[in-house]
Parts: sequence; C-alpha cells; structure tokens
Amino acid sequence: MSQLHHATVHVHLTACSDAWLSFTLKHSRTPEIQMTISQPTLPLATNMAKHSVLGFNVVRVKITEDSEVIRHLFIKPHSTRDADPQRPKDRTLFVINIPPYVNKKCLENFFLKCGKIENIYLCNKPTTDPVGVEVSKYLPNTEPLMCYKVAYVVFKNENGVTKAMKIFKDNVGILIKEKEYLTQNTGVKKWCKDYASNSENIEVVKKELDDYFKEYDEKQELEKQNLKRKTEDTDAEGWMKVTKLSKVKANQNKASRYIKRKQKKNRNEKHLLDFYTFQMKETQQNRLQELRKKFEEDKQKIALMKAARKFKPF
Repeated sequence: MSQLHHATVHVHLTACSDAWLSFTLKHSRTPEIQMTISQPTLPLATNMAKHSVLGFNVVRVKITEDSEVIRHLFIKPHSTRDADPQRPKDRTLFVINIPPYVNKKCLENFFLKCGKIENIYLCNKPTTDPVGVEVSKYLPNTEPLMCYKVAYVVFKNENGVTKAMKIFKDNVGILIKEKEYLTQNTGVKKWCKDYASNSENIEVVKKELDDYFKEYDEKQELEKQNLKRKTEDTDAEGWMKVTKLSKVKANQNKASRYIKRKQKKNRNEKHLLDFYTFQMKETQQNRLQELRKKFEEDKQKIALMKAARKFKPF
C-alpha cells in the first residue's frame, strides 16, 4: 500500500494585485499537481501592533482598496547634522519601506491630506547628497530604483510633518486609489522598456552633447572676460590689481588622488555613522562611558601601587 504525502506551497504571484499562487503536491504512484490562484490567506497581518519602532511611526497601508494584504510604511521627521536646502528639517518627512511599484504620484496623493507638498525625492537608500538633480536626459547620474526604496516628502508648511505623524496612527491608508497609477511597467515589460530606452537616437544624443559643450564654452569665455576686466580695472588711488592667468592645471599625481579617495571614504563613513541626531548622542554617551571605565581602572592601579609600596629607611 503506497503512502500519500500532501504539501501546499504558497507563492506571491504579483505585488500589485496581491494574488497568491498555491501549489498542491500529492505524491503517490502517480504524482499530481494542482494549481490555484486565490487571495492570500497567509500574511494578512504582522506583529507590528505598536505605533512606533526604533523612532519611526508605523503606518499601515493597503496597495488598493480591494486588497486584503496590509503592508507597513515607517515615517519620522527628517533630521541631519548639516543644513540641506532641498530637504529642510522642519518641513521634510522621511519615509522607508516603500514598495517598488509605488511612484511619486501615489505618495503625493497619500500624504496630500497632511498638507500641500512641495516636492518628493525617491532614493534607493538614505543619503545626504543632493537628490533629483539630472544633468542629462539620456545620461542619468542617479541609480535606477530597482527595489524597496526611501522617500523624502517636503511639505510647504511645517505643520505637514506634525500632522503626518499623528493622522496615520489608527487608520489603514490606501496607497493607490486610481487605477491609472497601476499601469507602471513591471517584470518583462519593464526590462523591455529599459532596454529600449538605452537605444536612443544617435542624432538626438549628439545634439544634446553639442548644446552642453557650447554652453560650457560660453561660460568659460565669460569667466575669462570677467577676469581680464578685473586685471585692467584700477582702484580710487590709481593702483592696478595684477592677476595671473594660469593655463597649467594642478598636479594630479597618484599621491593626491589617493588622499582624495581616502578623504571621501572617511567622509562617507562619518556620514553613515552619524547620520541621525540620536546616533551622535549614542556615540558621545559610549565615549563618555569608556572614559569613566578607564578612569576607574587607573584609580584601581594607583591604589594597588600605593598598597604595594613599603617604607625602607635604610
């Protein structure tokens, strides 16, 4: 008599429709596979019942209104050590765990209830560098957004951040309310579109490069004229300012390039270590604890040395 083994495997089919593919495997003398597509019965909820995790407020969201899967966004006021004109501290909301298929328009509609939005910047990971600055349409200088991402939502007023930290505590939000926002390419369609976008018209790219170098040459010529005008000007007392026009560039040897790379690496590591204010406070507290510990050890050593010292008059 043959034994019967039964197993069911659930696989997430597509993130946009929240559908799950169920494989039912039956092993006997004649193996049988049954496949069904259904709405999920597994991860309907998680254990994130708390309103905040590690300083972030937990926002429960659904992708669409008819979705049964609850996902979580994590939000907090943006705070860094250095001033950032693009992302002001008092008006910027930092959002993480954003699904790949959620775009700027979806986030704008979602946070619009908190206040008017000035701009939204999407990044692969937190950064202190300028974001959203593209020099060329065909030669982008930013990395493509391929996975779960973070966002900086800049409101026009300061109360937008305060309202966002309060309004989503008890409600489940809907990220995508209009069906036309679901038309974002995914899977094979996205790969085909990315491949086609890399094959641009040579004449169009050549024209953009010519315009760029023409603008660059005009700027260089204008700077030379301004510098030459300064050398010919005299002050009220009749003195003439002499300025040297040097065409020789600074020495770019291996040592200087190595020093620049090392400085850049140290600067990046420092930004990663002290990205948030609470990280700087923790680092300072740990340093003080180490100093106190070392001070106590030194006191014990001095006490032992005093105890071991003997009086020898002769």
